[in-house]
Amino acid sequence: MGHSLGLGHSFNNEDIMFFSTSQVAEPMLSERDSVTLQMLYSPFIIDTIYNYENDTMYLYDGSKHFYVGTYNTSIFNKENCDTAKFIQLNILPGIQGEKIVCIGSDTLLTYSVSPFPGASNYIWSLPTGFVGSSLTNVITINITNQAIVVI
Repeated sequence: MGHSLGLGHSFNNEDIMFFSTSQVAEPMLSERDSVTLQMLYSPFIIDTIYNYENDTMYLYDGSKHFYVGTYNTSIFNKENCDTAKFIQLNILPGIQGEKIVCIGSDTLLTYSVSPFPGASNYIWSLPTGFVGSSLTNVITINITNQAIVVI
């Protein structure tokens, strides 16, 4: 799963994904792991980040980012006595629509992304056998018998 999200292996055995000859690994989450996981699985990070490495709870500055883009934000330890740790969030768009489709069905499928402020058009890229075009944040496609699915 991590590889499909663009994560590589670390040589640090305290990171989530690291090189190991064992099939079972029980690493502790580091601060950067916590932040990375929350950026991957959420449009914004939650209000607290727990650092298991040094048993510290960090507080997020509370800002919420609902649009695609790069944002700078900060976290502090719960006593607010640490220097702020500044992080950069790269918020990625989520495509809404059917996740399970049938090749060769005559059903038209509609997909969309949240409108991005200031965007004048959108570029959709479809794999072989998927037919459709749009310059808006919504696209309707048909999946033909020539569709290629890689498993």
